[in-house]
Amino acid sequence: MAEIFTTRGVNELRERAPHCKRILLVDGDSQDLRLYTSMLRDQGHLVDACTTYLEGAERLEQGWYDLILLAQGGQSFEGQFLLERAIELDRRRPVLILTRSVDIRSYLDVMYLGARDYMEKPPVPWEIIKTVSDCLRYRVAGA
Repeated sequence: MAEIFTTRGVNELRERAPHCKRILLVDGDSQDLRLYTSMLRDQGHLVDACTTYLEGAERLEQGWYDLILLAQGGQSFEGQFLLERAIELDRRRPVLILTRSVDIRSYLDVMYLGARDYMEKPPVPWEIIKTVSDCLRYRVAGA
């Protein structure tokens, strides 16, 4: 769906447009994937969107991202390995979890693993835009 950028490609983009942020978006729901991709691109972000956790893991290993937006899937959180790997690669990179089935146990689990936020799907457009902006601002301030 989106072009995968190597580290060299990201550096070239940053030189041309330093405000652009790279976001990895992983969501098995193709309708949600299109919606979030469109909203984030409208905000000027570069979005690599994929529908499987395996594809997300491959892109994470191949490219560099400022933020990861990850759908939880079911209550068992099939994408947990992707969250863990993202944190392992860069503890300061924010990971936002989107879920349709909010429960306190899942919330505590993902926050303990290092997620920055846990949002119910579908979020109100302004809410996801604000949360992404806040996370990216926090990352820049903490760098």
